[in-house]
Amino acid sequence: MRQIIRFRWCIAVLWIVAATALFLLAPNLQDLVREKGQITVPEGSPSQEAQELLDAMSPSFENMTSAVLVFHEEDGLTEEDRDIIADGITTLKNKQDKLGVSDILDFTEDPTIEKQAVSEDGTTILVPFQVSLENQEILDSRTKILQAVEDIPVDHF
Repeated sequence: MRQIIRFRWCIAVLWIVAATALFLLAPNLQDLVREKGQITVPEGSPSQEAQELLDAMSPSFENMTSAVLVFHEEDGLTEEDRDIIADGITTLKNKQDKLGVSDILDFTEDPTIEKQAVSEDGTTILVPFQVSLENQEILDSRTKILQAVEDIPVDHF
């Protein structure tokens, strides 16, 4: 132990020299990839099979888009307004198959969601969700969604 302490500077210099030598002598990884191709997992490996299962079981998101329904009251949203908006979100959830929406984030479900979806000044509530464009155009979808919540007296868009 005393020898390590006595030669600590030599050991530190040796480590620095070794690290520098390894850095300078290392092959260029871009050239290796260009020459040998990208490294991939072999076919039939467990991780490859798991990925194929996940791909087959996961819904396709290529015909999906994100949307946000915004509720806003300039003077601030009252507790009654918040209840009405919560009822509107429930309406969207009940009609989600008909409207082609999914993954509706309800601010009443969790305080963390509420913290992110309700503005600090209490004038705006955001309701993010996914919209399927598989059998409808985006403008048609927008019209259907706005019609579903048209009886909510709070300004929304």
